[in-house]
Amino acid sequence: MTIVSDKNKISQQKKKKHIFLLGYMGSGKSILGGRLAQILDKDCIDTDDTIEARAGMTITEIFSKVGEAGFRNLEKQFLEELVAHPPSIISTGGGMPCYNEGLGLMKATGILIYLEASIDVLVDRLWQEKHKRPLLSHLNDKATLFEFVNRHLSERQACYQKSDYTVNAHLDADQLIEKLMLIPGVAENTYPGL
Repeated sequence: MTIVSDKNKISQQKKKKHIFLLGYMGSGKSILGGRLAQILDKDCIDTDDTIEARAGMTITEIFSKVGEAGFRNLEKQFLEELVAHPPSIISTGGGMPCYNEGLGLMKATGILIYLEASIDVLVDRLWQEKHKRPLLSHLNDKATLFEFVNRHLSERQACYQKSDYTVNAHLDADQLIEKLMLIPGVAENTYPGL
């Protein structure tokens, strides 16, 4: 068997797996995940929403009760369960791929797409909803938020950049969907079970 055939086999296998949307808070993972899942007629799983529903608490309440380490453990447990789920569009929490070997598990079970946005764009988006984000709720002005996002994103950037594909998240939702549909393995709507 030739190397080309092996690569083709791997490519075919990836087409039958999950599509993970990765990126920092505010990059648009939840909105795009829902739209992409609707277009492809697939389940959309927003990991933060699902963890909240299972815990019966908001992410902020979970952080308050068990801390960030406890939350990251809940993320890992949920991610481990997802591997048996039929192929879906999965909008990950911003830190999910960066902790507890999440990136490796995602790479083994799907196509990873990093929605990359500049710090300025992220700060503008996050400022409007910082009260919903436990890591940001204590920040009192945009300058402090900018400093936090700059530092925090730089810590996670190397993880995100290990994705299979990177898409500029500055585009509007329709343009982003068009870009996502051009990624090999995304537009194919023939996902047999794993």
